[in-house]
Amino acid sequence: MADLTYPLIAIGLVAIAGLSIYIFKQYRRIEQQKRDQEEQRQVLERKAREHREYLIMSIQVICRALPEDESLKLPEACIRLYMLIDQLAPNLHLDPDFAVIQEVYEQVKHIPMLEAWQKLDAKQKREFQREMDRIEKRYKAEVESAASRLAEFPFEQLVH
Repeated sequence: MADLTYPLIAIGLVAIAGLSIYIFKQYRRIEQQKRDQEEQRQVLERKAREHREYLIMSIQVICRALPEDESLKLPEACIRLYMLIDQLAPNLHLDPDFAVIQEVYEQVKHIPMLEAWQKLDAKQKREFQREMDRIEKRYKAEVESAASRLAEFPFEQLVH
């Protein structure tokens, strides 16, 4: 029995040392994963912040350009604003101050855009253009008023 005591102690010490090394490596791996996750979380937060700032800036640019830039048509502005608001703060669609934007959007969302517009024949384009002109005439003052308020809206106070 005495002959086995020292070899068993040595085997135990080697096992303890091996397990200690394994535990230490696992600990370092877990700590690295935590650092990587924290770094990834910070990158995602930064990207989300940048996207939010982009949305706010885009809304403000459109709202300020609407009464001044004749190349920006009211239906197009409402479509863009609706989409931007939808990404930033969908609950603003319910705000009576901005409801006209959604109202115009609902009336023009069926009109083809971009490539689909280019594929229309002249008669179809004229019909859609008349419809957009009628909508613009009907809602111009309301949309410009809503856009003015929206340009100054305190988006930073919204929970995000």
